[in-house]
Amino acid sequence: MKKLYETGYISQYVYLDMLNQLYDMREDLRQGESEIESQRAGGKLSLFQRLEDRFLRYIRERRWSSRLMSRFQSTRMVQQLQRNLAHVLMCDAVIAALKGQDDLTAVAREQVINSYKQRKKHYRKNLKMARVRFPGFYRHYLELLAKRSTIYSGWNHVHGEFEHGDLSAKGYIATQHKVQKKIDRINEAIPTTAGDEDSIGEMLSDIELFEGLSDEDRAYLEKNATCITFLPGDTIMGAYETGDHFYLIIVGEAVVWRTDALSYAHRVADLADGDIMGESALLAEYERGRHVRSATIKAETPCSVLRISMRAMLSILAKYPEIRETIQQIHDDRGADHAPHISDD
Repeated sequence: MKKLYETGYISQYVYLDMLNQLYDMREDLRQGESEIESQRAGGKLSLFQRLEDRFLRYIRERRWSSRLMSRFQSTRMVQQLQRNLAHVLMCDAVIAALKGQDDLTAVAREQVINSYKQRKKHYRKNLKMARVRFPGFYRHYLELLAKRSTIYSGWNHVHGEFEHGDLSAKGYIATQHKVQKKIDRINEAIPTTAGDEDSIGEMLSDIELFEGLSDEDRAYLEKNATCITFLPGDTIMGAYETGDHFYLIIVGEAVVWRTDALSYAHRVADLADGDIMGESALLAEYERGRHVRSATIKAETPCSVLRISMRAMLSILAKYPEIRETIQQIHDDRGADHAPHISDD
């Protein structure tokens, strides 16, 4: 793990997070609590994950937070890629090391190897999900990662020469400045959104709901829309939270959850590319108030959505009543689907 950090494969933040998780796992083993990693991911969150979750909960429906949300979620997307790549490489390293372990019985060695093969399969699946849904983002990031890793490897060689007295202090400092400039340029080039190569305007032009917009109105909507990417398990909007943004799924899948009177959560709908969210606040025209969400919507896969401000959408609906009618029909259909069934018996 340390080598991955020193060669630039993972950032300092990801390195510290993974190190913290490793210490937690060691503590669990010391206390006799052997947990499967998938169970840990579904229940016990690391300190870093808890902080991210709390921050996300605070900013996700704020009116002023669209651009901040976009940058924050893009950073998390990159960090998630780093974690998955790091885990795959570490699984390979552990498997290779175990094959040469003579102090383990063949049965025990095979069991541990199979365990790491399963872990590797899980992380490769996560990488494939990101690659399939965001090919441009994925390819661009890997290209930058390869460049950064090459620079870090060269810098580590220079650092070693300096420590052994083979390089002067002046040469060392000059090289350090050059390396830092290159790294800064690469970090600035890291994709800021997982919305692939398409601009927001191009995304809007591909949405059937807005196909009748004039160029002027589409440009107006573009100025008031932000592309935000959510990771699997992220809450896009939470029940009983206040918010009035309108959402459109560009790519990805999400799930709608409702809680009954006994506090049991029920999966009531699955959403995919092109589906809308948050239409209740829009139809109620809560421009001057704060609408209370009636359901929780969570990302099932990496999910990029367009978040459009209430005021912009109300302006569009006033000019295009057919769009309002379409959204109203979708809303009514969902209400009918979720309504409790009463038997005639």
